[in-house]
Amino acid sequence: MKPSIITEWSNILKSLPLNKATGPSGISNEMLQHIGLRTLHYLWILINACLTLNNMPQQWREAYVYPIPKPKEWKFNLSKTRPITLLETVRKALVKLLTNQLMKTFVDHNVLKGMNFAELPHQSTFEPLQLLDNVLFDAKDNDKPLFIYSQDMSKAYDRVNLFML
Repeated sequence: MKPSIITEWSNILKSLPLNKATGPSGISNEMLQHIGLRTLHYLWILINACLTLNNMPQQWREAYVYPIPKPKEWKFNLSKTRPITLLETVRKALVKLLTNQLMKTFVDHNVLKGMNFAELPHQSTFEPLQLLDNVLFDAKDNDKPLFIYSQDMSKAYDRVNLFML
């Protein structure tokens, strides 16, 4: 992967969401958005080194996991909590840079085909929804049974591994 240009890196930092919890270092997105040109340049050098060497600082590989009680009385039972993982903000920005470059590659080279494109930039969810509508219409029109399986992704990470904590 070619090293990023400083403009792209700067735009990623500017687009980071505000009022988010910080990682172990205590560096917030707001801090990153207000760094000076010299600090931005040195951070850019660090990011390019990570990309060139395919490696990142050990501290960025660490995370804090906190159990947050669900909106019911939890009585110190960890199964009634939801974990929140705090990662380094610079690491999250690096992942965003990698994701942007990967998405650009997918779009430029038409990697994803068929119904595997709804999450790409400038793509629509219309076609998958239209397909589902046609399947429903066919089942109803021909009086056929229909089984549709879906997963609520908001529940996918709603479990705490007590052993890991």
